[in-house]
This record gives sequence, structure tokens and C-alpha cells, in this order.
Amino acid sequence: MSGERVDVGTVMASTDWLDEQEPGYWEGFTELTEVNLWQQFGFAYAEAEAWHEALSAGYDDLEESDFPAIAAAWVVAGVVAEDYSDWLNALAHVDPVERPKVARRWRESGFDAQTAATWADNEELRSAVLLENAGWSRRQRDLLDLLLRDRYSVEARHELLSWPLPPVHVLDYLKAGVPLSQFAYYERLRRDGDDIADRLRELGSKVERSFELSFRIDEVAASLRGDPPGYYSEPVLSGHTNVVDTVHDLVIDLPDGWEDPVLLDWSIYSDYSRTWQPGSELDLLIPEDHACPPNFDWTDLHRSSLEAGLAEHEGDDGMTLEVSWPPDASLWTPGLLNVFDPVGCEVHEDFEPACWDCTVPDPGVEVEPAQWRWTVDVTVYERHEDGDGRSSVDVRREHFLTTDVDPRTVEYSTMGPLV
Repeated sequence: MSGERVDVGTVMASTDWLDEQEPGYWEGFTELTEVNLWQQFGFAYAEAEAWHEALSAGYDDLEESDFPAIAAAWVVAGVVAEDYSDWLNALAHVDPVERPKVARRWRESGFDAQTAATWADNEELRSAVLLENAGWSRRQRDLLDLLLRDRYSVEARHELLSWPLPPVHVLDYLKAGVPLSQFAYYERLRRDGDDIADRLRELGSKVERSFELSFRIDEVAASLRGDPPGYYSEPVLSGHTNVVDTVHDLVIDLPDGWEDPVLLDWSIYSDYSRTWQPGSELDLLIPEDHACPPNFDWTDLHRSSLEAGLAEHEGDDGMTLEVSWPPDASLWTPGLLNVFDPVGCEVHEDFEPACWDCTVPDPGVEVEPAQWRWTVDVTVYERHEDGDGRSSVDVRREHFLTTDVDPRTVEYSTMGPLV
């Protein structure tokens, strides 16, 4: 160390400290008493100004004379004025007097205001540390708690979160009903390259859950969008309820041996179409004009059977006919679907599946079938008397088949049926 003597007065003069002791320097504060309070707590002018601005936006019920003490508590907690509003948002549910102390605990556990905000409102600190360290998202945690509902104690939950497993693996096993003692076995199968998805589905199919719990699980899983993919994101409930069967009804008599066409896909134009969603731009359109026809396997046998049946109706041996092929489909009625939507609560305007005060809908829906009508152009020919050639004598549109389907299977496009 140098033997040069340090002059304290010189050092103090080189800073703003001496100037700040003059009341006139604190031009942003109107009361001398207020200035003295900030100085008593050791705040420089810039620090006091920053904290005064921050606290003015965060504490409505405090006198300004209380600000220095509150600011000092936040400083002891390790929070600077610039981060105060973030901590205020993270700990909005905490008593204002307790917030600095609670913030210090979270900071000392490795959280900043942003990461604390993910968990602080509904997780105690120990659980939050386990969730954060293991890489859980808040929505994954919501699914975890639904899958654990009424099955695990708080301590068992802590033990589960302490396992060094990816969150989606834990969710996979819980959804399938795999006991904690077998997690290691399934992890070993994964490491060996085994595809365990089918095993998990088979196990999961045997897990009994109420409709309400299953509905909530599906809603949260859907919000995760299967990223990363896994069994955890597959729906528990088996598709639609009150499904309307596909039923074909011939409206003309055809020869014996007619077989209904086989469905290949619900829309030939699946890349462009989607099912009707109330509130979408499709609601502004006429459904019948924008429905995409289902893709049935229309064979030559169907065509010959239809032509034979229509020829019998003509009843004139001198006549022949041909039909356009494949037949055209028109949506005659879009059907009716009354779905009972979930309802929010006093806290949540929209349904929140992790909140048990929000109401799950009744499992039933009211369904009336949509109806497709299949038509062909029929051209009737008359043979020339000399037997050389023929001439068309009639062209008409013939409706020969009606198909009732579940309205949820009908797909639409804003561009129309693209035919």
C-alpha cells in the first residue's frame, strides 16, 4: 500500500456528497423534513428520487414520509428502484409490508422478479425452486397438479419434482398411471431406444377419471400444443360425444347388389378446409356455398348399377343413358350442433381449466345431422332407326343418394368447395 496520505475532505469534495447536504440541492422534494428522512436512511439524491418515483406508483395508502423506510427495506432485500415494479407485480398477492422480506427470500433462492412471477402467486418457495430447476413451465405444472389430484401429498409432490427427469416424461408416466417406483424402468426403456408410447396408451386407457377432471386435463394439454410431443398431450376424452353415424339413403330403386360407397376422407381439400367454428370469418358466409365435399370411393360398379337402375325407370328398350361420374355433392343442410361451453368464475372471465371454481360444461351435446345430396347428370340417348349411331333426347339432373353425417365432420373453406 502506498504511504501517500489520503485527504478525506478532498475525496468528499470530488463527489456530490457535500453538495447533496444542502437542502436546495434536493429540488424535487418540497419539504425539508422529507429530505432529512431520506438522508437519515443514507440515500443520495439520485437514489431517493428513483425510489420516490417507484414507490409513488406502488403504494397508494402510504404517506410520503413513509417512503424512505419502505425504500430502505427494499434496498436491504437487494432490490434496486429500477426492478421494484417487477417485484411488485410478482408479489402483488403479498401484504405490502411483507413484500420486501418475501422478495429477499426469493432472491436468495436464485429468482429474479420475472422468474419469481411465474410461481410466487400459488407455489411455496421450496416447490418453486424444484419446478424452476427442473425446467417446468407454468402450464406443465397445471397439468401436473391435475394428474396428481387427490393422489399425492405435498411431500410426495416434492419427491416427484426432485427426480432428474424432463417434465414431459413425468407427465407421460402420471397420465398413464405409472407408479413412481416404475419411473426408472420406463426411463431405461427410453434410453434403450424403445418406443413406449403404445404401452403408455394401454396403461392410460385403464385409468379411471371423472368427466370433469378429464375435460380439464384435455384443455391444459391442448394449450401445451404437444411441444415437445408426448403421450401427455393426447386427449383423455375419446373425441366427440353423441356422434351421429354416417347413413346413406338411396332415393331411387337400384338393382340388388348396390353397396354404399366407402369413405376415404372427410374432405378432398383438407389443406384448404376446416370445420365450422362459431365466431370465425366462416360465420359470415353461407355454409352450403363453402362446404367441401367428403371424399368417397366411387367405383365403376357404382356407376353401372346406377345406370342400370335409371334405365329401368326409362322403360324404353330403344333408349340408352349415361351418367356423369363421379357424382357431385351438395350440402343440403349443415345440421345443428349445440355445444355447452365451459364457464369462467369471479376471478377468470374465460374458463381456466386449472381453477376449480370455473365450471366444466355438461358432457352432452345436442346434434342434428348434416345432409349431403349426391347428384349426377343423366343423358338419355335414342338409337337411330337405321341402327347407325344415336342422339341425345334428354339431359337432366338426378338426385339418387342422400348421406347424413355428423355436422362436426363437415369441412369448409372461405374459397368455397374448390370444384
